[in-house]
Amino acid sequence: MTTSRKIVLEILRDGPPHNQLLSPLTRYLAKCQNRPAESLHLQIEHKDFLRWQAGLSYVGALWARRNGEAVTRAEQLAAWSVERRNAISDASEAVTNVFGSIRALIAELACEPCEWRHIHLIIDATELGALPFELASAAPGLMVEGEKLFAQQNARVTLTRQTHRVATSVVTWPNRPRILCVIGDGRLPADAHVLALRQAIDPWIGWNDGDTPAGVEKVEGDARAWGRPLAPRDHNRPQPVTPPTDDATRDRALVENRIQEAEQLLTVLENPTLEEVSTATSRSCFTHVHVLAHGAPLPGAHPGQTTYGLCFRSGSGEQQDVVDGDRLEAALRYPRDCGHPTVVTLATCEGANLSGGILGPGASVAHAVHSKGVPLVVASQFPLSKGGSVVATEMLYKAMLRGEDPRETLHAIRRELIVSYPATHDWASLVMYASLPTDLAAQLQRVQRVADKLAAEAAVERLSATLRGQRREDIWSLQDTAATNADESRRRLEPLKRRVTEDLDRLDRAVANVRRWTSGDHDVRTQIWAQRLLARLALWLSDAYVVPPAGGTPTGFRRLDQAPSGYLDRPVKHDFSTGQRAMSTYSPTELLTFAKDCYETAYWLDSSQTEIWVQVVALRGMTEDEDQGADEFENILLATRHMAWLRANRASNAKTLAGDERPLAAAIHFEAELMALLADHLVSWRPVGDVGGDSLAEDRAAMTRDGRLTVP
Repeated sequence: MTTSRKIVLEILRDGPPHNQLLSPLTRYLAKCQNRPAESLHLQIEHKDFLRWQAGLSYVGALWARRNGEAVTRAEQLAAWSVERRNAISDASEAVTNVFGSIRALIAELACEPCEWRHIHLIIDATELGALPFELASAAPGLMVEGEKLFAQQNARVTLTRQTHRVATSVVTWPNRPRILCVIGDGRLPADAHVLALRQAIDPWIGWNDGDTPAGVEKVEGDARAWGRPLAPRDHNRPQPVTPPTDDATRDRALVENRIQEAEQLLTVLENPTLEEVSTATSRSCFTHVHVLAHGAPLPGAHPGQTTYGLCFRSGSGEQQDVVDGDRLEAALRYPRDCGHPTVVTLATCEGANLSGGILGPGASVAHAVHSKGVPLVVASQFPLSKGGSVVATEMLYKAMLRGEDPRETLHAIRRELIVSYPATHDWASLVMYASLPTDLAAQLQRVQRVADKLAAEAAVERLSATLRGQRREDIWSLQDTAATNADESRRRLEPLKRRVTEDLDRLDRAVANVRRWTSGDHDVRTQIWAQRLLARLALWLSDAYVVPPAGGTPTGFRRLDQAPSGYLDRPVKHDFSTGQRAMSTYSPTELLTFAKDCYETAYWLDSSQTEIWVQVVALRGMTEDEDQGADEFENILLATRHMAWLRANRASNAKTLAGDERPLAAAIHFEAELMALLADHLVSWRPVGDVGGDSLAEDRAAMTRDGRLTVP
C-alpha cells in the first residue's frame, strides 16, 4: 500500500477572477488528474452564500446584537450560536454536493488504497475560493460517507489550495529554521504564541552555562568529539555569559545564555510598524514568518465589498494601519535576492476570507501573499478563537520543524480543535495555500535527519552542562546513599535530581529518533550516517561522565562509576519504540563498547569507507584486551590511518567532484586524524579519563601547525 497520493483538482470558468456571482446558471469545467474533464454547475445561489457568510463570521454576531430581541450578552451569543449551526449545516451540504458531483474525484478517492490522499484544489475564480470547502462531508459512494471529509481518520484526506498564477515550487525546504514572529496592534495572546514558538524550537536549544573546565579551549561548531567542539569560533554569535558564584545571579546568567541561543532561531517583533518589519527582514533571511494580529476591513473598498487586512501600528501614531496582502508580501521579501520565506502563518481572523473580492478586484491577505510566490501560507477564513490559534500555532510549528508533512499536520490540528473547542468552527476555518516541490517527501526526510541530529546533540550538551556545571560538586553526592537519604541533603539535591532526570528523558527521546534511521527500511547511506551519529553521541556522553573538579583546576578529573540514571531510580530501562536499551542507562565503559559496535556496523555496511575502521581499531584498544601487543596494534593503526589519508586525498584532488563535496572529503580526513590522535594516547597506555589539563588541546594545536590536522 502506498503512503500517500496527490489528487490534483482544477475548476475553471471563463472571464476574470472577479465579477461573477454564485449561480446554478454558471458553467464550470472540472479536471481531476488525467481523467476526462467534466462540465459542472453549482446548485448554490449567491443569497444563500451570503447567509452562510453571516452565520460563520462576526457579521452574524453583530446581526444578533442589533436586530435580535435578546437584551443580555448570553442571549445574544445563544442567538448567534443557532445561526452558526444552521450556517455550518447548509454550507457543508452545499460544498459536499460540489465534490460529490465530480465523478472523477470520487473515482480517485475510492480507487487505490493508501494512507493519505491529498486533494490539491487549483482555482482562480474568487467566488469559488470563497466557498468553505473545508466543511465538506464525505460524498455518497465513499467508505466514510457522511463523516467530516477532512477530519475523519478511517480514510484520511487533506485539502490544500493554489491559484494558477503560482507555479509548482522548486523551493528547498529549510532544515535550520529562522523564525520571525510579528505581533500586531491591539490586545492579543502574544505570550501564548511566543511560548508556543519557543517550545517548538526547544529541542535544538542547548544548555550552555558558560562554565568551561580549565585547560580546555571552548570553541563552537558542529564537529564534536569526546564532548569538545573542534571547529573555528563564530565571532558573530553572542558569546555565553560566565555565571557568577552566587546562585541567584548565576541562574539569571544561565537564562541569559539560553535567550541568546534561542535568538539565533526566533526573532520577536512586538507591535511594530510595517516599516520596522521590512527593516528586520532586510537584515536576516527568515524561513518562517508567524503574524499574530487582528483582522479589520480595509478602508477605501469598492461599494458592496468588504476586504480584510491586518492591524499594525501606524508610523504616525494616530490610528491603526490596516495592511493588505500586497503590502505585507513586499515587507517580507528579502531584498538581497528578492526571496520569500518558505512558510507564512497568519493567526488572524478573516485572513483567508475571499468574499470581498467577488464583485471587484481584491483578495484576502493569505491569497495575495501566496499569489506572490510564498510556497506555504496557513490562515483562517473565518473568526478564529484565541485558544484555537494557540493550539494551531503550537502543533503546526512543532511538526514542521521536525520535518513532518504540513498537510498531515493540518489534519491533526483539525481533529484537535474539534475536541478542544467544540463550540467553535475553528477546525473548518483553517485554510492552507500550498505550492509544494515535487520531491517534498525526500526533502522532509532530510529535514528530519538534521532535526534528529541537532536534537540529540543538544540533549547530550544539556546533560553535559548539568554534570560539568557550577553545581558539579553535588553530582558526587548522588552516589552517596547516606547523603541522599538525609533530609537536608535530599532537599538540597532534589532540584539537581529533577534537572538530571529531565535531561536524561530528553536524551532518551532524542536517541530513539536517531535509532529509527538504523532500520533496514532506509537506504545503506542513511543507516551508516545513523550508526556513526550514535557512536559520536556515545563518545560525547562518555566524556561528559568525566566530571572536572570544582574550582576549575586542571587536575583531579573523576569518572562516574555508572550512569546518573542508576542513582535516580528511573523506571525507564528500555526504549520501547525500538526495543533497545536506553542510552541513558549505559555506564561509561558500556558507552565505549556501544560506540565501537556502531562504528563496526557502519563499516560492514560499506567496507569502502576505510576511515571508519580507524574508530573501530582505536575503540578496540580501549574496550578489549589486546593480545597482539602494543607494537602490532600501532602497526594496524598506522596502516588504517594511511588508508584513510589516501582516500581523503583522492577525494580532495578529484576534478570530477562538485565543489560542495570537497568539505565532506576534508571532514573525513579530519575525523580520521582525530581518532588516530586519540588512539595514539591509547598506544602509550594513557587512559582518556586521566588525561589532565590541556594535553589534548596541545596535541591538536601541534597537529594543526604540522599540517596533519585539517579543520574543514
